[in-house]
Amino acid sequence: MMEFVVDESGRAKDFQVAHNSGDVLFEHAAKRAVEQWQFEPATLDGEPIQSFPVVQSLIFEVTNAKNGVDATFSRRYDKATEFLETVQLDKAEKLIEQFFTSGRLTLRELGFAKFLEARFFAASGRQDEQLRNLRLIEDLLSNSVPPAVRINVLADLLVAEYRARNYAEVVHLAQRLPRVEGSVKISEQLAPTIDRIRAVAASDRPLKTEHELGESGRWTGRPLRRGWEIATDASALHQVGAACGNFSIRADYRDGEIFSIPSDWSDCKVTVWGEPGAKFTLLQNGDSALSPPAAE
Repeated sequence: MMEFVVDESGRAKDFQVAHNSGDVLFEHAAKRAVEQWQFEPATLDGEPIQSFPVVQSLIFEVTNAKNGVDATFSRRYDKATEFLETVQLDKAEKLIEQFFTSGRLTLRELGFAKFLEARFFAASGRQDEQLRNLRLIEDLLSNSVPPAVRINVLADLLVAEYRARNYAEVVHLAQRLPRVEGSVKISEQLAPTIDRIRAVAASDRPLKTEHELGESGRWTGRPLRRGWEIATDASALHQVGAACGNFSIRADYRDGEIFSIPSDWSDCKVTVWGEPGAKFTLLQNGDSALSPPAAE
């Protein structure tokens, strides 16, 4: 969200970020978009005046795959892709860095650049950074890339989440795929994996997964089960919590404490706070916490 005032000429100025997106380039692109808007200025006694601060939520949707990408960007993108495909990672990295050092990217270009950067991170073995980039694209830029690219983003993100043992997130993402044009084939390919995850969630077998806090000292994931417990060195973790729609719980970490998500809470995420890099085991029991499959 952006906060700004509208001056006497109907132009926006004095920008502030009302809700931080977590990515400076994304906020820069949003600011550039608002700067091009023309407003009807407020008036007093028939004369235009500067408005009070306005908070505006921005949703960008681009329908033409060629809009928002200039020829220079396209050539650089194709060349960087070639370097990645031929495993010339040093050359690919230099080209990708140029996308962001210019500081002048449209939202569509930012989506393409972040996706290419995620591919570079994957090729370089930097899986945590790849996962962070893919999540940013899906959460903030999914409307700014064409369907063919979004399918690739979701496919890579599904694999990355599966590799990180975030199995419930895999199911959640797979449910988004049918809404994307041209996703029928990949949805069919993923169906057996999704069915296996659902079977594990519905079984009586305890589920044990290993996780690690990121650089921010935080880990967030969707649980497969409604009952869960965290095991680790008690000094490494600080707090644990769960957020489910409008409901949430949060408490100081105590070794051996068992949490239970009420049956009427849905779309839940578990968050763990502590020392960056701290490792822990998530033990899950009880009923499945997954949303039911969408009706055919």
